[in-house]
Amino acid sequence: LPLAAGELARLTLHEILEAEFDATADTFHLSRSLLTSGASQFSVSATLNDYVHPKVVAQYQASLDTGELRQVLKDATLPVGVVKLVGSGNFTSDPNKPVIQTVSLDGNVSSTSLQIHTTTIHTQLRDISARYIVKEGNAELRDLRTALLGGRMNGNFTMKDITGAQVSELQATLHNIALASIQALVNPQAMRDLRLTGTANANLNARWRKTFDTLTARTDAKAAGTAISRQATIPVTADVHAVYSAGAQTVSFSQSQIRSGQTRMKRNHSIRFQD
Repeated sequence: LPLAAGELARLTLHEILEAEFDATADTFHLSRSLLTSGASQFSVSATLNDYVHPKVVAQYQASLDTGELRQVLKDATLPVGVVKLVGSGNFTSDPNKPVIQTVSLDGNVSSTSLQIHTTTIHTQLRDISARYIVKEGNAELRDLRTALLGGRMNGNFTMKDITGAQVSELQATLHNIALASIQALVNPQAMRDLRLTGTANANLNARWRKTFDTLTARTDAKAAGTAISRQATIPVTADVHAVYSAGAQTVSFSQSQIRSGQTRMKRNHSIRFQD
């Protein structure tokens, strides 16, 4: 039913949606709403002006269970965890543009833990925080911070064409990353015969399209640690420049050095991983 100016309504739908709003001839004001779906919740307040050519300004908070979303979308590449969002959004109707290009979002995202499980990557991210911007169909994460692989990462992330090609790029600096965690991620089978200890610091540039199975990553890293085998324990230092390809299952080295005691090895070749 149409609402007169100043009139208040409350809607409850199967205990999933609650909303309080009022409307006039040219304005709709959503003073409070709460949508609950499984373990996820989304609350928003918003004002819409001009029903013919809508303009919307909104503020929102959300707690999203990505594990449930992974099941609904049947997308095994989505990480598993709870993501929290706080921010604002704007929408200005333009019949000549797709909706995604007329929406802008600006806010902060955080998560205590996200687990990533794909055909090639199994790892966990902790204590995640970043500022996000969605504008003109693209997404950006600024000042991205997270704990991973025993250390920490700071960086920036962009995704072009988020509803289409989903071309992603991550630029990051990694501090005190555990060599054992890198080994377990890249080639866990090798740990039966050789274990690495110590830490690495690196600059990383990674790109992929839609899924991590298309990931390519370049890193320039320095590491110091120990290689432990059944026969010996050997101190190791490394200066590595490498490119990883998930699709080809290879790591290619260039102008890289590994020193072990009095031995120095230079690397300019590729390694292919077998399933």
